[in-house]
Amino acid sequence: KGEIKMAKISKETTLGEILKTYSNAQDVLKGFGQRKHFENWLYLKLKMLDMDCKTALVSDPKTFKQIRGHDNLFEIRYRKQKNIRILFSIEDFGKIVLYPFEEKNKNDFKPAIGVAKERKKEYEKKHII
Repeated sequence: KGEIKMAKISKETTLGEILKTYSNAQDVLKGFGQRKHFENWLYLKLKMLDMDCKTALVSDPKTFKQIRGHDNLFEIRYRKQKNIRILFSIEDFGKIVLYPFEEKNKNDFKPAIGVAKERKKEYEKKHII
């Protein structure tokens, strides 16, 4: 499961800060030939969320998706050389990245949701949302 850390996304948050928060993010990107492309792509998608979250979720459904059956849990999907997923939550104060992972098969998604929900609960305990 890795460490229980969250990266709060705000307009001041850099992509490097988000990725450094998670040891598993470094594992996901290890040996990834398109890493710079991915980082630029993710930066633009996070900026879309910052500018107008609701519009971003509706206007780009191939990239952004609400996780069915889970309130306030969303994903960013990158489907190129790797199938990278980043689970996040939207709170009044901003977005919280909960769990980045590479989905290698359909069995990877359910445990990732469990990790994200656990991390969100831990964040709520520490920050009293």
